[in-house]
Amino acid sequence: MVMICHPYEFIFLKTRKTAGTSIEMYLEPLCTPDGHEVVEKTHTMISKRGIVGRRLIPPADWTEDDRKWYNHMPARNIAALTGEDMFYGYRKVISVRNPFDRMVSAFAWAKSDKAKDLDFSQIKRRFRKFMQHKGKKTDRKIVTYQSKHVADFAVRYEHLHDDLKMLKTKLGLPGDLPPLPTTKSTSSMRKSYPVADYYDPDTIDIVHKDMAWVFENYDYPDKPT
Repeated sequence: MVMICHPYEFIFLKTRKTAGTSIEMYLEPLCTPDGHEVVEKTHTMISKRGIVGRRLIPPADWTEDDRKWYNHMPARNIAALTGEDMFYGYRKVISVRNPFDRMVSAFAWAKSDKAKDLDFSQIKRRFRKFMQHKGKKTDRKIVTYQSKHVADFAVRYEHLHDDLKMLKTKLGLPGDLPPLPTTKSTSSMRKSYPVADYYDPDTIDIVHKDMAWVFENYDYPDKPT
């Protein structure tokens, strides 16, 4: 989803497989009226304090606002609705993750049910096919506007709690936010094999090309570990 907070003037751009749902639920009280209950499934909420886009609502139940404000929304669509003054004036927050780990997590999320009875050599072949698919999501459009990377602050998946503390300081957020919620548990397939074992030279090269925006802007190793 996308999340906009007027009191603290930030926009949260949600990337995939980077603890984005947990982070947005953690920040949601800042964007909603006092007394609002944060739940994982929600329609779009618009108030004087901000905007919380829809989360986990099936298409048949979408409202008009749900169609405007939604998860993994491209930066250009957000700017079109907010206007460039707000889009550029508010600080943009994203979450990032080691690209090699992130791609394995995306594969496990999409394919774990179909791969649960396969041996690892078969899983690895499916991973290679997944990586070669041109339609897989790389999040570049979420974080890029007018050909520029727009994030002002990134919460790293590997350093969630430390980076959220730093974010609170940078944005001047209150100290009494609720604990970071846990959502969308990782599949057993993702936990069973080391990330590096999924890769070969060709799939490593694909990650470098598809996730170049992460390597260019954040200090992640250029090989899986």
